[in-house]
Amino acid sequence: MPRETGLGGKQIQVPVEAASEFFGIDDTGVITLIERDSPRSVRELTMTVFPNNTVRLVISELEYRDRPCVIVFRRRGPSDYEFEIVRKSIVPGQYRLLIDGCDRRTRTGSRRWGIVRDGKRR
Repeated sequence: MPRETGLGGKQIQVPVEAASEFFGIDDTGVITLIERDSPRSVRELTMTVFPNNTVRLVISELEYRDRPCVIVFRRRGPSDYEFEIVRKSIVPGQYRLLIDGCDRRTRTGSRRWGIVRDGKRR
């Protein structure tokens, strides 16, 4: 996640191709999001496609100082997802392992990557 994405570091942008493939969102949709280490943090989020071909999510647990980081999403049900924030400053080994698995950039020089599922590149 680049440092400059979103005010206060809480907003993330997901390429619409990845959101469509993983979350099943083509235009606008609602998902249920649960933080991995805090199962009581259940909330519904509306995902909307923006003109720059991204879908934006607000992750209130994410802070600007957490960047750089990787956010891992896991499907729990048809529209239920668990997320985990892997911060480079706290768990550099796990962060590096996840970044090393993300090699399908959407274009040269981009900070956007395609989906990686179960450690397999797509």
